[in-house]
Amino acid sequence: CHNKPYTYSVTAISGDTYSWTVTNGSIVAGQNTNSITILWDTVGTGTVAITQTSPAGCDSTISRTINILYTPDPIILGPDTVCHNKIYSYSVTAIGGDTYSWAVTNGTILAGQNTNTIDVIWGTAGTGSITITQTSPQGCDSTISANITILYTPAPIITGDDSVCHNNIYTYSVAN
Repeated sequence: CHNKPYTYSVTAISGDTYSWTVTNGSIVAGQNTNSITILWDTVGTGTVAITQTSPAGCDSTISRTINILYTPDPIILGPDTVCHNKIYSYSVTAIGGDTYSWAVTNGTILAGQNTNTIDVIWGTAGTGSITITQTSPQGCDSTISANITILYTPAPIITGDDSVCHNNIYTYSVAN
């Protein structure tokens, strides 16, 4: 999967030196050792090659072609500051064949689980989060999260008489 780290290695032999080369990827750890970690950059094919040299100067070079698969890169669209007990929509760009799994803390998904768009009603004032795992048909996946600030929403209750005489003055109020 592209944009994911993978480790490649050869058997370590004392005194030997190792020189790795990579196309369509970047070595992020292990150069000059018998084991490297590669972050594959581009969907398509790449290669990983190693030249192993003995202390006497004899060397061998081998390479391997790697099939690099698409990995989703979701970006959650929707507000990061909300009012509690209100419904908000969140989405990621739809990619044909991909699957979607959402999770929410301090809120409830009302609609859209397993799609690229969900509706969430947020719980008590404070903080919450929203997480999406998007998976390609080949099994490559990405998970991202966003923190949500949940603000207090007033819920006034009107107090006062509900049966009245006309031409009389009555007082109505809500909690201060």
